[in-house]
Amino acid sequence: MSGTRALTIELPEEMADMIAEKVRSGEYQSESAVVVDGLLSLGLEDGAHDAEIDRWIETEMVPMLEAIDANPSLLIPIDEAWEQIEAHMDRATKNSGDRG
Repeated sequence: MSGTRALTIELPEEMADMIAEKVRSGEYQSESAVVVDGLLSLGLEDGAHDAEIDRWIETEMVPMLEAIDANPSLLIPIDEAWEQIEAHMDRATKNSGDRG
């Protein structure tokens, strides 16, 4: 995303409260970050990123699976995999809060 632009919007009280609670809980650093994340999710639901996902599967997933087929010792224990996933999600959550 390049640049930002300020907008003034009106929301139902329940939605405004939900945004405020996400910021208050520390899940997001700002109201803007909540809205950006919601809009990105909406774009994903609308299929806006289908081509990007297809490219990712073709360029990253297929080669990885081929490498594992050729050398199964590349696999790691499930506990280690979950640790890596959780660390990645923690970084992603922190970074998504930096958007606002």
